[in-house]
Amino acid sequence: MKVKVRNNGLTAQSNIPVAYRLDNGTTVSETLTGPLASGVTTDFIFSTPLTISGLGNHVLKVWTALSG
Repeated sequence: MKVKVRNNGLTAQSNIPVAYRLDNGTTVSETLTGPLASGVTTDFIFSTPLTISGLGNHVLKVWTALSG
């Protein structure tokens, strides 16, 4: 799965935790090594594939967890 990550901060960032969870399943967390400059957006591709099974609506949550 590919997501876009943007650095809205004032300084470059590295080792940014990026995670996703489908419905109430297991959280998949990986790291964008960077560096990602201030104001820059980049594509991040998870190495763990997203598997959606079953018909109907699903909830996909994607987030970063950089402290500070």
